[in-house]
Amino acid sequence: MEFCLVEPENGLGAYQWHRGFAAANNHLFPRTWEVYERLAADGQVWCARDGREFAALAYFLLDQGAWEVGGLMVSTQARSKGIASVLARLTLGHLLFTEDPLSRGERVVMHVHRENPDPRALIERKLRFKLAREIEADGSEFPGLRQNAHGKVQGDEFEIGIPESLLALAEWCDSWSGSLTDGSAAVVTLSPHTSLSMWAEAFRDMTQRHG
Repeated sequence: MEFCLVEPENGLGAYQWHRGFAAANNHLFPRTWEVYERLAADGQVWCARDGREFAALAYFLLDQGAWEVGGLMVSTQARSKGIASVLARLTLGHLLFTEDPLSRGERVVMHVHRENPDPRALIERKLRFKLAREIEADGSEFPGLRQNAHGKVQGDEFEIGIPESLLALAEWCDSWSGSLTDGSAAVVTLSPHTSLSMWAEAFRDMTQRHG
């Protein structure tokens, strides 16, 4: 299994995989091709892939002044291997390392549908995000997401913990062993001249600057 950025030329394939997954899960917001194409072109979509086949996807984007880590989805056959936690950490780490949003006072958040229990343990226990607020919006604003009886989409917003999230991420970077929880091999491909140890150093520096 390889964890890497989705190359711009593979953006359409990633988008089609994203849409197919979201169509079968109304807890996940289906992005438009216009948005996903831009994300892929800007190097903001991460994937796990087995050969040329996608096993998982996630992205980060700037939306209304806050950076959101979202779109986390793992194929059924690739679950129970720890892929989601690796991919979420890499997506968050890439955002922090390349954009350094905390230096500009920009928020870093994740959103979860109120009826979706699956990612909460990952978000709170491993990424160490904290529940920030409850959200309710008209269903027309988020087509494709499950609505309640009143036509509303309800969810929770989690915000990065300072310094908890940064320290947890640095510790993971230092402890990455090159294998998934089932013992199968995995490779993390970062940008040239970059390493997980460099990430870890940067995240610890962020705790000093922003903690």
